Amino acid sequence: MEKMRGKIDGAALLGQLAQGGGGLWADGRFVEAAIWAVVLLVLLAGAAYLLKKLRSEPEKKVSSASRLMADFRNAHSRGELTDEEFRAIKTMLADELERELNGKDQTG
Repeated sequence: MEKMRGKIDGAALLGQLAQGGGGLWADGRFVEAAIWAVVLLVLLAGAAYLLKKLRSEPEKKVSSASRLMADFRNAHSRGELTDEEFRAIKTMLADELERELNGKDQTG
């Protein structure tokens, strides 16, 4: 038995578990802590997913002036906009279109 003093005795450990003396497992604290750790990880993963999604949304929603102009041009050709409405929209978007074109020429 002297040699077993530094080693874990598997049979004795199983005996303790069977009698309800399971150390960390005895009162369920370890299991409860593990469950809360998993819940915390799931919440953190969900929060990270939502932050990533929210940060990428504005890029998708913002339409460039050239894209808007193409949409209005199509609406005009389908008869959904009058000539007067289309001219007014074109006038409002002209400055933005010019800025986009100048920006692309400078970077490209």
